[in-house]
Amino acid sequence: MDVSAGQTPLTLWGAALSAAIAVVAASSYLTKYFRRQKRRSQLAARAAACRETRDRKRDMLQKLLMKVYMEVKMTLARAREIASQPAHVLAAGMRDGKYGHVEVTLVFSLRAQNAGREFNSVTEEFYDEALDTAASLATRSDGAAPARSDDPAALVRTGRLLEGVPVSIKDCVSMRGADSTMGLAARCQQPSAEDSLFVELLRRQGAIPFVRGNVPQALMLPETDNNVWGTSLNPWNPLRTTGGSSGGDAALVALRAAPIAIGTDIGGSIRIPAHNCGVFGLKPTPQRFTHHGKLAPRPGNVDGPQLIKSAAGPLATCVEDLALVTRAWLVPEMWRRDPTVPPVPFSEAMYAGGVKTSAAAAELLGAPADAAADASGADSSTSAPTRLRIGYYVHDGYAAAAPTAGRAVRDAVAALERAGHECVPWVPPRVDDAARLYLALMSADGGMAGFKSGLDGEALHPAYRQVLAMAEMPGPVRSIATAAMTLLGERRTATILPAVRPKTAREHWADVVEFVLYCQAFNAAWADARLDAVVCPGNVLPAVAHMQSEHILPLFTHTFLWNMVHYPVGTVPVAVVADDEQDYFAAEGPCVRDRFSKFAHAALQGSAGLPFAVQVAALPFHDELVLRVMRELERDGIGRAGVPPAANL
Repeated sequence: MDVSAGQTPLTLWGAALSAAIAVVAASSYLTKYFRRQKRRSQLAARAAACRETRDRKRDMLQKLLMKVYMEVKMTLARAREIASQPAHVLAAGMRDGKYGHVEVTLVFSLRAQNAGREFNSVTEEFYDEALDTAASLATRSDGAAPARSDDPAALVRTGRLLEGVPVSIKDCVSMRGADSTMGLAARCQQPSAEDSLFVELLRRQGAIPFVRGNVPQALMLPETDNNVWGTSLNPWNPLRTTGGSSGGDAALVALRAAPIAIGTDIGGSIRIPAHNCGVFGLKPTPQRFTHHGKLAPRPGNVDGPQLIKSAAGPLATCVEDLALVTRAWLVPEMWRRDPTVPPVPFSEAMYAGGVKTSAAAAELLGAPADAAADASGADSSTSAPTRLRIGYYVHDGYAAAAPTAGRAVRDAVAALERAGHECVPWVPPRVDDAARLYLALMSADGGMAGFKSGLDGEALHPAYRQVLAMAEMPGPVRSIATAAMTLLGERRTATILPAVRPKTAREHWADVVEFVLYCQAFNAAWADARLDAVVCPGNVLPAVAHMQSEHILPLFTHTFLWNMVHYPVGTVPVAVVADDEQDYFAAEGPCVRDRFSKFAHAALQGSAGLPFAVQVAALPFHDELVLRVMRELERDGIGRAGVPPAANL
């Protein structure tokens, strides 16, 4: 063997082996790279085909809608009158013949199609099926006996509570014949064979699901954008986000393109869009309602984390319409079909203000009911409204809310005091711990593994990039970064970084124990203050510009706190941002000057004129009490849905 000077067979074999390993590694990398690129190309083609199908159908539907418009001889004044009415007024009008079923569906179909084109709030449209359903309902109603429109129980029994009301259904809630893409290309062209129980129960009451609202990719962003359907635009300012994940539905309601929409909420996904778009929203008690047909962007359509539960709920332009949906769902059919749901009927007495706790809820909670008659459905309309003790706060002890929040909460408190309630300052306990636990539990799989499995090869949306960077940070780098953030005074970042690391089973169990203990401490603090309800800011900021939410996600404690403890909570639009309320550092309470608050300050610039809301929360299974307080704010005049100029009413 000819061996060069200084070289041995061993070193030559070592060099050859190293070269071979490098070639294999490079080959493996390139193979994976090209396989990934091929998969992404396939998914992009599927998404494009999905949009093309929608758009072809949209063109066909527009011709159909204009044909029907001419046939019914609709005037512009009549169309605007119908669009301006809330769902309960429309339903009553269709029951007594004031409004035609077909003309109502036609008006909202035309407006929804326009909202889809101009604000990208729509994923799929079913106006042809909706018009057919409306025509069949009209035929049924012609021979129906008149029903008392002031007797909800009678309307529920006859299936006419939501007669002829068009309803938008969020993309992630199953609806027969519709995709549930959840903003994922892999979910395109897979229509559901059946309705979710939510949708089925709405249909039983005469509602007409007619359009699907857009969502963010994988549903876990407070703005609505994805690689399939694109970005939804805020009706108040197209440069701002609708919020997420029920962003398309909130925009449809704000534009008066749907009287009612159905969303879902696990961290604020109903309430953030309602807040951003100036409409009402309700996140109910999750244990009180079925989860049938409410899908997750994960393999098997089920979320791995189960401690923090999402809830389906309505968005609308008034509180009574939220109550209509709640009544339609809280019926024996829900409990029969889903035995995990406790049979707690809608308490008209609690909603009317006659009692603080329904008899059914009191039995579950082990507390005495304020009125035993409530369980039998006795009329409490003549009872004097019960006086409530309502806590309130502007700063939750973790994240300062924009200056408008202070004015909004104070105005809401003044309205409730005018209604005779006792309002007391209150701050939830240890929200910093709640923030850390929420993020720790939602990221326990490590490296956003659950998200990635649901993507099925699609690239993660850029709005997740900061979350992804923290989730994938190697252990030693994470430790160094945490120490550096502590030295730099970035305490909130230093707390978050260790929380979002991958967990062992033992570490996750420890978080679970801490979660249970936190919920117990929260319940104890509520009980010690003897509260019936709480009023707080709708969110930390009004609607922010597109792609800004990734910088301020950890500040959204005002919404996800209520998901942590599973309390029902609703959103009431009460204010708009004033010109002199765009300085975040002028917010009430301590404002930590860290990277999050600096981004929040920048995001608040240019927000004058945008809607701002308060939230109303109550104990689990007291959804009707939440609705009652929301309605009292509405009756005072402070709580009212805004009408963006783009609604053209």
